[in-house]
Amino acid sequence: MQREFQTTPHTEQTISVIIPVCDRPDELEAAIASVEAQDGLDDVRIEIVVVDDAINKPLPESFARRPLTLIRAGTNKGPAAARNLGLAASTGRFIAFLDSDDVWLADKLAQQMRYLLVNCAPDARASTVVSCGFCTTNRMSGRIETRMPAPATHIETFASGCWFAPGTTFFADRTVFERVGSFDERLRRLEDFEWFIRFGLAGGRLLTCPIPGAVILPSGKAKPDDVVTATNLIRQKLTSAPYTALSAPALRYLQSYLELECLLVQATSRRFLSSGVHLMKSFAWKPRLRAAVQDFWVRSSDVPLAATEAFDAMLARKHAREANR
Repeated sequence: MQREFQTTPHTEQTISVIIPVCDRPDELEAAIASVEAQDGLDDVRIEIVVVDDAINKPLPESFARRPLTLIRAGTNKGPAAARNLGLAASTGRFIAFLDSDDVWLADKLAQQMRYLLVNCAPDARASTVVSCGFCTTNRMSGRIETRMPAPATHIETFASGCWFAPGTTFFADRTVFERVGSFDERLRRLEDFEWFIRFGLAGGRLLTCPIPGAVILPSGKAKPDDVVTATNLIRQKLTSAPYTALSAPALRYLQSYLELECLLVQATSRRFLSSGVHLMKSFAWKPRLRAAVQDFWVRSSDVPLAATEAFDAMLARKHAREANR
């Protein structure tokens, strides 16, 4: 289900930062602190909207007493529903998302806002999203690296994957949601990918602000049932509007990427035979010499010291949480 997006009276000089969270109070503290530490914004106000999507372990009341908007979801419905709740409650002209286990570097919002205003005319902002570079670990080497995502202007690129960590790097004028609509709440995985398919079909373009703005800790295991449900639902959508407007190459790239998602969750569950089948299907849909459907990143070993320090702290919090389970 997608919510019908309602136009909200907005505050011109406000950025609404929407943070969904589920059972991560310590990580959330760090995420909020990285928002509060943003500089270079002059008279621009930051509005923090936290959506507590937990049902068994709601956030402590101390968060409700902080200078932020705290929304407690009645039931756990996943990140798509949580972001929709945050969007409905937000008042800013600009929208940014931050996953609760990630953090931002200090000038991330100022740089992205400046990049949007300089590179995008007002009448084009409803079809523009600005991403940025991010620091994360390389799965092969285990070392932290900086990734600069490729920009995108064609639906074939959006159909090829979700390469720019939109849950943490997304920045846009709120009118983009009036154009594209909300997130599909039936999806507990791939909700960003599905939204950006609609974004691309609506003529959207992704710009990349060329700075490392976020530090992203690779998330835990995805639930196989969530991935299967998401991939099946997206495939069902291909027979109805607006997906029937996808070009033949875009359809092939989309199918190839969905097979990769299935491969990853099967490999993580050590179902190697099944993951091998998905790998062959992915390459059958889109023959190539790389794992990703397209070449999405410029990778660099040049990582800011602040990002390295933040990553070490994030890793320590993750280990502490796992030890206390």
